[in-house]
Amino acid sequence: DVKKIKLAYFFIGEDHYYQDNYKDALASFTKSLEMAPDSNIDFYAAYDTAWSYMKLEQYEDAVKEFSRLEDIKKDDGLMDAILGGKAQAFMKMNKFDEALKCFTEIIEKFPKSSLITKAYLDKSEALYKLGLYEDGIGLLRDGIKKFPSSSYTDDMRYNLGWLYFKTARYDDAIEEFSKVIKSTDEDIYRITSYCRLGDAYFQLNQLDNASEAY
Repeated sequence: DVKKIKLAYFFIGEDHYYQDNYKDALASFTKSLEMAPDSNIDFYAAYDTAWSYMKLEQYEDAVKEFSRLEDIKKDDGLMDAILGGKAQAFMKMNKFDEALKCFTEIIEKFPKSSLITKAYLDKSEALYKLGLYEDGIGLLRDGIKKFPSSSYTDDMRYNLGWLYFKTARYDDAIEEFSKVIKSTDEDIYRITSYCRLGDAYFQLNQLDNASEAY
């Protein structure tokens, strides 16, 4: 039965993928896709192919697969993840304008997505890379207002503080870094926030406060 063999290759690929054997996973997914078309199997084989390319850092190939999946639109429940994967690939290739489009589409089209807060954070980083600091500030303020207690709120606050620092709004930066210090469970964010806090105080010539933060 050709369909059973096609499905077997797909599941073999899945097994390889979850064992981090991405090259073997790709080979199995390719064999499945080369057999007689089956829209249900082919969509998920192509989806896993795209993520295998991501794991192998073959980002251009990943973008091609994600783009093909966007055209198929077999599973609307995965469209936000497809856009997110495509955006990640563009970020890795320093194609920040293209990544920005993907993050914006997630935010606008999938407001209830589980990826929405990550999309706000990642979009702010794309805006930062493009030097669009004020746009990043506006985006992060909106994201924090909408999602004040998400798993990415501290990350958004940290990025907001950094953008305030980059635009010489040191008092605002101090406020955001102080909030991160109080709320974060991540040592790396607490330590770097103290450093940024000290930098902001130093810029304001508040040397005692800067010394205390450092």
